[in-house]
Amino acid sequence: MTTEYSATGTAVGGSIVGVRIARLSHQMTTRGFWRITGEFRDLSCGKKASFSDVCQGVYGKSRDEVSALAAQAIAKCVNAPDSKGSFPDQLTSDNLSKTVSDDSRYYGTPDGLVIAIWAGEYGCMAWDAHEIVVIPAAGSSHAAGDDVTAISYSPYS
Repeated sequence: MTTEYSATGTAVGGSIVGVRIARLSHQMTTRGFWRITGEFRDLSCGKKASFSDVCQGVYGKSRDEVSALAAQAIAKCVNAPDSKGSFPDQLTSDNLSKTVSDDSRYYGTPDGLVIAIWAGEYGCMAWDAHEIVVIPAAGSSHAAGDDVTAISYSPYS
């Protein structure tokens, strides 16, 4: 059951807006887990933008290059010394491939392209969801692999 929902849009390039969608869901426990997803919208036509087109047009990378960068960013975040997500048996190429090929996990922010990982994927369930910079924006204080989960972006910034 979803008990909380929010969608926040931030301009990422031209008429393209990245939309971060957050759902707090409760299953069979009293503790909820965040499920973060994203998409890109083209305001010039009002339709969902192709993630491959966004990769090339906004970030200057092919979809395959973005997948490779996302896998590196996730591994850097999960293996960081202060991370509570270091579960080496979960950080396999199959798990990473599945995560980075899911277009619904990406969204754009003023800090750059971000990918979401979900509770229990690369750590215990208590580690919850995390949002990780894949391609930093020019001038961002964040690098690839930085966890930006706690940052709140104002809409349409």
